[in-house]
Amino acid sequence: MDHKFKDMTVIRQGASNGDGTVIGIELVNGTQIHAVSVAREGFSYTGPTWAYLFENEGLTLIDAGELGSFSKLDDGLECAGFRAKDIQRVIITHGHEDHDGAVAELVSETGAEVWAHDIYAHLQVYDPRTIMRTAASPLQQEMRRVADANESFPSESPERDNYIATRKALKIDHPIQHNEVIGDLTRLFTPGHSPDEL
Repeated sequence: MDHKFKDMTVIRQGASNGDGTVIGIELVNGTQIHAVSVAREGFSYTGPTWAYLFENEGLTLIDAGELGSFSKLDDGLECAGFRAKDIQRVIITHGHEDHDGAVAELVSETGAEVWAHDIYAHLQVYDPRTIMRTAASPLQQEMRRVADANESFPSESPERDNYIATRKALKIDHPIQHNEVIGDLTRLFTPGHSPDEL
């Protein structure tokens, strides 16, 4: 299958950092993908979270943004001409708050199924920062030393506690296996940034 871009349209120009941008992408095979930039609260070194919506044996969303950002996602979907309630499944690429934080609210509002890598279910009971801070190897220890020298984690907060509680309660409807094919999609396991990354 040919996955090359044929055309791209900016449906809504967002802020200068990308917040609120909505883009329509057409592949040469006719597949339509809508990219929605979900703004994050406060400053983010990585900018907004990008969520991707497309038809693949039902309307499929990849990632949903951070806890409390569902209304921003919903606004972007409406701008692209879709309704959140029509989403059949959401695929979590990895268990970091800016990607899985809004999934519980999305599921509550839409009834969408949650798909994530098998490993996600084993890790979801932990705060992702705890997993990342584990100094199991010399490389992790050095990476942690550099990160700690540059920035300390914010103090615990009710919002953080709420995220962890929502994450723990999230039901995974479909554990994804490496090389699993659904419609036109092949899921690839790509650990690195996170141990459960797709």
